[in-house]
Amino acid sequence: MLSNSDCGSASSYLTCSGKNVVNVTTTPTCDENGICREITTNETIKTCDFLCENSECLGECSEDSDCGSDFNSSDYCFNNDVYYDFTDNFCREYSCLFSLSKILKQDCGEDEYSSFNYCKDNDVYENSTTINRGCASAGCYETINSEEILVQDCKEDEYSDYGERYCKGNDVYKNRTFYERGCSSVLGISGCFENPLIKEDLVETCLHACASGQCIDCDDNSDCGTDAFIGDYFCQNNDYVYKDKKIFTCENKGTPQSSCSSSTIPILVGECFFGCENGRCMACA
Repeated sequence: MLSNSDCGSASSYLTCSGKNVVNVTTTPTCDENGICREITTNETIKTCDFLCENSECLGECSEDSDCGSDFNSSDYCFNNDVYYDFTDNFCREYSCLFSLSKILKQDCGEDEYSSFNYCKDNDVYENSTTINRGCASAGCYETINSEEILVQDCKEDEYSDYGERYCKGNDVYKNRTFYERGCSSVLGISGCFENPLIKEDLVETCLHACASGQCIDCDDNSDCGTDAFIGDYFCQNNDYVYKDKKIFTCENKGTPQSSCSSSTIPILVGECFFGCENGRCMACA
């Protein structure tokens, strides 16, 4: 009669069943009829956490949470802005992987420069402002620097020298130019201005007339006086009655060399038929 040993030796091997590592044992036996049969038994050796493959426990994960929590790094400066790194832990095909992303947390902005002109103390000034922006110590910063610069000296008000004297009407005048200077702003644009103004001054009031910027003694005989008879009548040649007349004359009329003169001449005022005595005609001889 056959025994179990006549049917062969027992054998076993490891295999995976789901997440389990299973030892499969085959034991030959001889049944009551003398026939060899195999009895197979499965024994779970180990239950894998994630994956069983080739009779071994493999893998690190089955879902993202098995790989740990996602997290952010500390803030840091990059390209003058504030960034942080984001680590994303995830599970792919039972392996834990991660991705690292650089995340912009704060845009610190760009540097700026601006300037404008304006009037101050009647001169042109420029205000220039520089704004520097960037990142330092994992944070944004902004520094503002302003500077005032004299752009143009508009100069002070000023009088020119007097010009040549001239006649206006019958008087002597002179003039000079007053330069009014300063700064003005029109439609947001500032600049120097200069307004020339003619200032006229009376130098001398002439009694008679003006010529070539000077008062003159006379421009006409009448400026020197009015011709008129003077004194008493008198006889001349015993037959004529005369009287002196004072005549005024303007020499070099209308020029700076003009001058007045006068002369006295006897003027015949009557003829006597019977003789003249004491400046009167006699009535009869």
